[in-house]
Amino acid sequence: MLLKISQIVEGYQVLSRIGNEKMPIKTAFTIQRNTRLLQPEYTQWDEKRVSLIKERFGIEDDKGNFTVPMDKISSFTEEMKALGEVEVELNLRVIPLHAVDFPLDISPIDLMALEWMFVD
Repeated sequence: MLLKISQIVEGYQVLSRIGNEKMPIKTAFTIQRNTRLLQPEYTQWDEKRVSLIKERFGIEDDKGNFTVPMDKISSFTEEMKALGEVEVELNLRVIPLHAVDFPLDISPIDLMALEWMFVD
């Protein structure tokens, strides 16, 4: 499955949140497997984000914390947006919507982030 880095980041965050929900074993396995496959891409994205802040756009305060100043936010955002558009091929599994026959607490926004994982 071909996904953009931005989809991977959003999907990984949502899967991490719903990973503690009780669900049937097949669905839990698919979610766990997909989370495990997305995790390295998410980690690389986060490392790149931190690197951009520390090495190119951020300013360190006296406590060692970095912030991106207002005059550099636009450039930082553009760089992150370009990174988010990179596509990655992953061997992810999908879940048929009819197989989700249990209560799953998920917001519409979170469901939208996982749109690629659920098929009708």
